[in-house]
Amino acid sequence: MKTLQPINIILLYLIILTLIIASFFNVVWLIYIVPICGIYYVIFCRYSCTISIDSHEICVDYVALWNKSISIKMADIKGIGCEKGMYDLFSSRGIAGGLFLPQYCFDRLLIKLNNSETKTINVNTRMFGFDKILKQAAQLKQMDKF
Repeated sequence: MKTLQPINIILLYLIILTLIIASFFNVVWLIYIVPICGIYYVIFCRYSCTISIDSHEICVDYVALWNKSISIKMADIKGIGCEKGMYDLFSSRGIAGGLFLPQYCFDRLLIKLNNSETKTINVNTRMFGFDKILKQAAQLKQMDKF
């Protein structure tokens, strides 16, 4: 099973395209491309990725080239868990910040390895794709949830 491309990356491409088209009518918009896209990227797209899972391994492939892809063999995994980002207001596993500003706009995939090490992987997938991956991992291998 593999998750689809995150929608926030598609929106980033649309923002860039819109600002480039707007700059044809008013050159001042060229000044706004970098700050607007940079802020949007840092808040919403920093850990955008696709996650694929099969009976042998879990692979996290980031969209940004400077984030290294992560691959973990299923045989090395003892347990799997998650922390939800700011969008899941009703989850007991939330990592959202206080007041009106989100602390984290991404989820965390927590993988407990056989050597008692816990690996924390920041991910940003489509909203319901992350839950499907967690259910699939639990079905493939009976493992501890934490």
